[in-house]
Amino acid sequence: MKILPILLLTTLIGFTTAAQEKLTLNYKFKKGNTDRYQSVTSYSSKQIMAEQEINVSGTARTRSRMETENALPDGGAVLLYSLEEMIVSVKTMGMDTSMNQKDLIGKRSRITLNRFGKEISSEAIDSMDIMGLNIGVDFGASTQQTFISLPENSVSIGEKWHFKLVDTTDIGEGQMITKSDYTYTLSGKEVKNGHNCLKITFEASTDVGGKMNNMGMEMFIEGSGTIEGSVWFDSTLGKIIADETNSGMDISIALTGPMQMTIPSIVSVKSSRNLIE
Repeated sequence: MKILPILLLTTLIGFTTAAQEKLTLNYKFKKGNTDRYQSVTSYSSKQIMAEQEINVSGTARTRSRMETENALPDGGAVLLYSLEEMIVSVKTMGMDTSMNQKDLIGKRSRITLNRFGKEISSEAIDSMDIMGLNIGVDFGASTQQTFISLPENSVSIGEKWHFKLVDTTDIGEGQMITKSDYTYTLSGKEVKNGHNCLKITFEASTDVGGKMNNMGMEMFIEGSGTIEGSVWFDSTLGKIIADETNSGMDISIALTGPMQMTIPSIVSVKSSRNLIE
């Protein structure tokens, strides 16, 4: 009898067909829709300053809101991004406190994305007072990380795609530039939070560089690190259901002027985010 070879052949054909299945991934925006996400981020850092080790740790609990102000003909969207809640806790030498970041709540940014999640533009709608300066609140960079870059071509399970992200942040009289090089992999299918999802894993290398001026003191920042994580994407709804990220970075801050020193720092961050339904 040849039942066993036939079963093996059938299984093999089924496995090969599933592996070669081409899937098209894109976000699906609808005008007036609002998505909310609950995020929890834990962080720790170690700095060496004047031969003294300073350790800082804490958490940030955030609820974000993304309203589709307009759905574009090409499948992209104009979003209104804001925070509904942000509570930050900090623990370091002589301090263990929790702060409700009320000044940020309700401050909106307008972000334009294409259907693959790539940011086209971002602008601050609202502003806030920081040390006497009226500064616009632009969440563009964080939104680009929220909407991971999906592949522009159809992909099969196991296939990879790449995305480079350059984020420029103006800080006072200076600027910080972060460059990240992401590699994404369509890892498989998995149920997450009651949704049939495609699981996407990713890893990235990142570099930071910048120069700032504070009260006559110049600060030069440079560093590098790695990021890895997983994203659960519901392709039927066209939205992210959950994600998890781990990152680590070595940073050096050089001070010039009246006080000259170099401050090495090691930073670790772990975060998770879930769609609120």
